[in-house]
Amino acid sequence: IFPALKRDGIHDKFIEVIKTGNTFHLDGFKFESTDGKALYFNFQAFKLNDDTMGVLFEDVTARREMDFEQHLTQYGVAHASDAIFRIRADGRIVYSNLSASNLLGFSRDAFLQMNISEIDPRITIAQWNEWVKILHKKDMLVFETYLKAISGQMMAVEMVLNRVNYQGANVYFAFVRDATDRKKSEELERKIAVTRQAAALKQQFLANMSHEIRTPMTGILGMTSLLLRTKLDDIQSEYVKNIKVSSDALLGIINDVLDLSKIEAGRMDLKPEPIIFRDFCKEINDVFLANAAQKGLQFSFQVDDGIPEILMIDTLRLRQVIANLLSNAFKFTESGSVTAKFSIQQKEEKKVLIKAEITDTGIGISEDDVDKLFSKFTQLDTSLTRKYEGTGLGLAICRELVGLMGGEIGVTSQQGKGSTFYFNFYAAYDKDLKINEPGNEDKLNQSLEFNILLVEDKYINRKVIGMMLESFGCSVVMAVNGKEALDIYRPNDFDVVLMDLQMPVMDGITSMKELRKMHRKLVPIIGLSANAMEGDAEKYINEGLDDYISKPFKQEVLFEKLKKWGSIGKNTIE
Repeated sequence: IFPALKRDGIHDKFIEVIKTGNTFHLDGFKFESTDGKALYFNFQAFKLNDDTMGVLFEDVTARREMDFEQHLTQYGVAHASDAIFRIRADGRIVYSNLSASNLLGFSRDAFLQMNISEIDPRITIAQWNEWVKILHKKDMLVFETYLKAISGQMMAVEMVLNRVNYQGANVYFAFVRDATDRKKSEELERKIAVTRQAAALKQQFLANMSHEIRTPMTGILGMTSLLLRTKLDDIQSEYVKNIKVSSDALLGIINDVLDLSKIEAGRMDLKPEPIIFRDFCKEINDVFLANAAQKGLQFSFQVDDGIPEILMIDTLRLRQVIANLLSNAFKFTESGSVTAKFSIQQKEEKKVLIKAEITDTGIGISEDDVDKLFSKFTQLDTSLTRKYEGTGLGLAICRELVGLMGGEIGVTSQQGKGSTFYFNFYAAYDKDLKINEPGNEDKLNQSLEFNILLVEDKYINRKVIGMMLESFGCSVVMAVNGKEALDIYRPNDFDVVLMDLQMPVMDGITSMKELRKMHRKLVPIIGLSANAMEGDAEKYINEGLDDYISKPFKQEVLFEKLKKWGSIGKNTIE
């Protein structure tokens, strides 16, 4: 019946039982049923009489499968990635797996001597007893807590408490997962969110601050510019020039803050254009000749002959760096000289690295202070009696701008003897580069003769801009808000609309959109706003404006915009 008995040598054992009378016992003997299923038996053979024996068979297949599954379960628990504890009803730990030791550092034997409150001090005996009661109702509790490692470190974990009824007894398990990385990730996300919110608030503050200061500055600078074009005696002219210098200085501070904000936000891009480099340097030289004459200083501007004639440069930003360094040199030099020198540091086929050096014989800088120079809002003399004024932003902005140009900035200085500020920058060049030569005529003396609708709520700005427009030969009709502009505008009456954007009753953008709905063809609309943050111009043009001017603006800027758009408006017939 069981061929395997003979095959595996069991038959010989049976013969020995008959011969000797000894009992033979074997557990877990494997048989294979006719359908190929493995069966397991325990059996015992014993002698009945001289030539007969009895065999008792016990089918243990089901028990063996259960034991195997239990073994697998125990292995899985022991080697699970989560820490697992079995806990008695009184809170005593009676089992822990390998991951529990890896997580907290205690040996498995050490855990057996501990209570749950010893690894989580926040779980008191009373708290544990309360949880035991809850587990009798809902079988599972899930929460976050902190476990105390052998090092004393508190570790963030997620814990799941389970109650299992096994053969009439309650068994409690704690499944613990390390939440340190998740907590760090959540904290990082929280900090990023806070940083973004702070950046957004800062941007909004800067935008508001810029708008509120630029709005009255439009009137001050505009009136000053117009006043300087009238007949003044020497004293009056001096007073007005002082007003202009102070106003320009205030505007420079505002622009410095905005520039730094743009750079920090990664929103400043260079806009290179072809220029004759020597002419560019001469323009800067001519500006600072007056500073040299006023203080009785020698001033020289040296340009290496090897520098290509025409370079691709962002003139606005390069001029900003050079002018800042020269302004500082003249500010801190009472006698001697200031020198600006430009030389080739490296030349490639289509690119040149130029080194600029601004040297003065001024007060110099101590070694301890050199490292602070390029930090934001830093003044080396912060006392109430300090002689030299400034925001402490200029050099910080220079460092960032030079970085955008691919260069570096630095200084060598000796206190009491002077300083040399140096920086380098890359510029593209090509023999085929061409530039448009500007005309020599006085542009502002040209007559534009356009009909302008000026929409502006501030009286002083209406007055200033109106006078500018009249000086260009334009006729002007004024509206004090966007709604009034809708009532005044008539097709073919105007060539350009100058529209302030922030006004009571109806703002400029809404008014512009309403005008476009009301009229099949509309003359160009140029937005005017004291908002000067990065992206403002693009945002407003995307709203439907034809162009945009940031307040305060120079007469030349307004003139060029009208010259560009006025003729288009004259040919717009509805």
